[in-house]
This record gives sequence, C-alpha cells and structure tokens, in this order.
Amino acid sequence: MPFDPRKQILVVDDDVLVLRLVREAVEALIEDCSVDTTPNPEYGFEMILRKPYDLLILDFAMAQLDGASLYSLVSKLFSIHPPEGRKIPPMLLLSGFGFHPAPRNFSARRECAVSSQSRSRSTGWLRKLRRL
Repeated sequence: MPFDPRKQILVVDDDVLVLRLVREAVEALIEDCSVDTTPNPEYGFEMILRKPYDLLILDFAMAQLDGASLYSLVSKLFSIHPPEGRKIPPMLLLSGFGFHPAPRNFSARRECAVSSQSRSRSTGWLRKLRRL
C-alpha cells in the first residue's frame, strides 16, 4: 500500500445520517485528512486490521457490536499481535445518550475520548477531536 501523508480516520456508526454528518464535520475541521466510513462494526474491524488509522471515531451504541466492545477487540489483538508492528490508534467514542456508565469508564483511558452526540453537546466531540 503506498504511503499517504494525510491523517487517516475511520468512522463507524450504524446510523448512516450520523455517519455522514460526522464525516463532513471531520473533513471541515481537519484540512488534510482521509475519512473512511462504515455502518457495519464487523467491517470496521476488518478495515482497522488492513489499514493504519490515526484516529477511530466509534459510535458507542451499535446493534451488532458496540463501539466499546469493538475497541476492546482491537486493543486485545494489537497487544497480542500488532498488524505490521502498528500501535493501536486513539479513539473518540460517541454516544447519543446523556449518561451511560461504560463511556465514563473508557474516558479514564489516555487513548480514549468520550463525547455525546446530543444537540446541547454537539460541539464537545469536535473540541476533543482538535486535541487528538
């Protein structure tokens, strides 16, 4: 695979409208980036294994496999056998819920940022994205 100097970002959300909005927001915020998207968390897992990403943006509450579980699977795999010697990318875990216990536990980890997708907090995840 040829080297691409742009920031590589993967967005996984089973709501295609949110997926599109997040992609457009990220592309508007980060000038030189490449954003891949998928509504399927299992396919997102495969994408993470095939391509080195600089950031993962995952929806917390997906029907088949939630974002926290997806990130845990990726973390375990990368700690045992990192693909091509890569490190696990940082994650922004989005939640449309005002309160959920699992995102609070994840937010204590250095590589994770957790934010709400609610209207009142819609700019919170963008501020966290700028810091990553």
